[in-house]
Amino acid sequence: MSEQRRPLVSHIFTADPSAHVFNGKIYIYPSHDIPHDGEDNDDGDEYRMEDYHILSMDGPDAPCVDHGCALHMRDVPWVGKQMWVPDGPFTYRGRIMEPVLGWTTHHSIVEYRGKWYLFYHDCELSNGINHRRCVKFTELTIRPDGTIETIRPYEGE
Repeated sequence: MSEQRRPLVSHIFTADPSAHVFNGKIYIYPSHDIPHDGEDNDDGDEYRMEDYHILSMDGPDAPCVDHGCALHMRDVPWVGKQMWVPDGPFTYRGRIMEPVLGWTTHHSIVEYRGKWYLFYHDCELSNGINHRRCVKFTELTIRPDGTIETIRPYEGE
């Protein structure tokens, strides 16, 4: 069973989740952080993201299934070093999540059966190694004015 604010999978490192609902099922398309012993830097080139996996969940309380590699950089002629994609436009209305462990916090928001969920990543699984991230999720609280209550990802642990 998947648990909120816990890694969806732990056999690989995943990041940059793009979450969607198709036919009543949640699909997450994360980049795959390939472990290496290189150093972290502020340029972002320490990430080895060669492919995307497909993860799915029958619902927030269901186990997450890794369906394997769906797209590899060798299959995309114009990719040079990393596979990544921005996911959709938004209007900035304030911080929705306090900082997580790690250098980046790319996320995706999806509605499932009347509730909203944030899929994000952090470096907790690797004890803080920036290029070894893991995808997690948590339910969002949306206020009547449409703003999102700020998430404190480690509160209550």
